[in-house]
Amino acid sequence: MFIAYKITPFLADIFLPSKDQIKSNNNPTFFDKIADKYVKILSYLLKYKHRQKIFLVTVFSILFITFLFPLFRIVHFRMLPS
Repeated sequence: MFIAYKITPFLADIFLPSKDQIKSNNNPTFFDKIADKYVKILSYLLKYKHRQKIFLVTVFSILFITFLFPLFRIVHFRMLPS
């Protein structure tokens, strides 16, 4: 879930048009306010290359650690039913 909330917006920033290209509404809604807070957080993370690298290394490190859970039997891994 962490990847869905962090990596997807990072990639969307690359492929989607900027906010200047989209017409904006003068009356912000509740979701617009949440989106603005989210943009502030992401812009802080993505403003500098150094922060981007730290962020991506952290995400992939956490992903790698979770892949090790079945190996160390932290979680029970069963692909086929018995």
